[in-house]
Amino acid sequence: PGMDLKDACTLHQWYLDCYAGQMPDDKTLKGCMNTNPGYRGLTHPCIEADGKYMPDLKYRYLMEDVPTGMCFNKGLGEILGVPMPTTDKVLAWAQECIGMSIMVDGKMCGPDIGKTRAPQ
Repeated sequence: PGMDLKDACTLHQWYLDCYAGQMPDDKTLKGCMNTNPGYRGLTHPCIEADGKYMPDLKYRYLMEDVPTGMCFNKGLGEILGVPMPTTDKVLAWAQECIGMSIMVDGKMCGPDIGKTRAPQ
């Protein structure tokens, strides 16, 4: 109540505004992300395990994006009382992958919270 969201837009619209005319497929958010020239050539590094390859879950996509982005979002949601069950599941998995304890029993109060951008 009382929050003015007139300047808010969808992520799809943000791509359209920021990358207008640069994406061959801009009809959907997926199309924008898949054909954005800024992402061309980006891959996720893999590691070999038992003769197979799997994503390197200690690469910056998790090591940086979880503490800086996901933790801020989850922390803000917690303060505002917004349930975030999907974020909770992903964060519980991700914190194990990156060797941190950020969320405990669904709350942003783990010993590594100070290493994140969570507002807690």
